[in-house]
Amino acid sequence: MAFLINRTAAARIECLHALAQLIVEKYGSYGKPFNLKDVKFDRNAINIHKYCTLLLEDELVGKYCRFKENPLDDAGCSITNGILSDTTKSKEVSNTINAMHALGFVERVGRIVRITSFGVRFAKASYGTADMQAIIKKAVINYGPVIGVMNSLARYNPGDTFNVNEICVGYPSPAEFVNHNGSLIELSAGSTQDSNTRTKSCILAWLTQGGYIKPVHFVPSNSPYPHIAYRDYINSEHRMGQVYEIIEFPNTEITDKPLNYDNLTKMNFCLRENGQSAVREATRYYETKIKNRRFAILFLLNLAFHNHTALALNDIIEVLKANKNMFVVSEEFLEETVSTEIEIAFMAGIPYVIRNMNGKCYLQPTKGINMNELQSGAPQDVINFLNQYSYNG
Repeated sequence: MAFLINRTAAARIECLHALAQLIVEKYGSYGKPFNLKDVKFDRNAINIHKYCTLLLEDELVGKYCRFKENPLDDAGCSITNGILSDTTKSKEVSNTINAMHALGFVERVGRIVRITSFGVRFAKASYGTADMQAIIKKAVINYGPVIGVMNSLARYNPGDTFNVNEICVGYPSPAEFVNHNGSLIELSAGSTQDSNTRTKSCILAWLTQGGYIKPVHFVPSNSPYPHIAYRDYINSEHRMGQVYEIIEFPNTEITDKPLNYDNLTKMNFCLRENGQSAVREATRYYETKIKNRRFAILFLLNLAFHNHTALALNDIIEVLKANKNMFVVSEEFLEETVSTEIEIAFMAGIPYVIRNMNGKCYLQPTKGINMNELQSGAPQDVINFLNQYSYNG
């Protein structure tokens, strides 16, 4: 199941390569399952330092992770943290494994993880080679949000430049109000700015290493391989580049790792600020309907893609209204809500072009998505309801 990546350490594919090598040594090349905690740093066992090519060395403490402020930090590694770390720091290893799933190197179901054959190839390839560059080039365009970002730049041509402020990532933010426990509350279904910034940073770094874009105000090394030519840029403490040049667009028809059903909304328990408890409660109350309607939008777009047709915005609305208990939070402003919610398509990896014909708005999908991945976690009754359109549509 593909998550929306929202921490930046996983942007460093060189770090992920070291972790992949550790996984192969500990669990073999045959997909033996392991748990998230099994790959956390442990000074008393085989750990990622054996494979890391980015360690610094100190006369007193020996080798240590350059991305940790304290060389003696028991966390040991910036992409996994350690078994002795505060449990609140477990988010890093989870995000890292999510990133490796997004790139196709592992398969994660819950907390159980297995390396894929593509991940084994990644682990066994040497960094700084043509084979590694080919792997990275393929891996980064597996991920739905990467496809969405590049297709949001489709108005440009290779050689053109763009500013990072032109890119929008994260969950849509419809202005949706409900009466909940006697109060009028605006639901919080969109991503926060901080989360969007971290996600954007990771996606841009992956695209740079894949050779699809390059930062304009950085002088690369003379390596023919982008993952080496921009190594110092990727590993810098702050990647401050605001302007990138497009080198090429991904050539793929189906997005293999779209955001799946369970990850079509943000984790609303994160709304901890003062005054947010009522918003959190209301949003969680309606969360299933929000997931269902976003899933329906993606399902119908994918159907349109395979039928080589465009999808009318009005048709989406009619499908949602056909089962209000399943999809509709408030019918009063449903058209405005859906007009914003369709943006989930870019983050899931099924971008579209808007066409206006005969006074109606149509969405023409330019990619398809892996439905097996999208459906992970989706309620069977929602799938069954939408499947009727596969036959009638």
